[in-house]
Amino acid sequence: MNDVLRLGRDAAVWAARSYRHHFPLVFGLSIIPTVQRFAVVYWKPPALISITTEVLVTGTRILLAVLIVRIMLAEIGVDRRTAWSRLKAAIDSRRRAFWASGRCSRSPS
Repeated sequence: MNDVLRLGRDAAVWAARSYRHHFPLVFGLSIIPTVQRFAVVYWKPPALISITTEVLVTGTRILLAVLIVRIMLAEIGVDRRTAWSRLKAAIDSRRRAFWASGRCSRSPS
């Protein structure tokens, strides 16, 4: 149990330190969805503009996630090829749990 708490604390400390260190990047990419949401709710633009900005927001969020992972890998000294092979090995060893995890979060129809 102590190891789990230490791991959680270490992850939180890393996240806070990394956020502070990369604040312009994180803030700059996070402000785009914020402004888009405000604009859509406040001004109610036509559907085409709303959909286009949603695609932009989705791309921005994906970009932010990718950049965070790349920063993390660079900080721990793992190259992308090694990280990818480790991820594939972890998924392959727990294939059923990996695919079932997406179903657990959905609400019943």
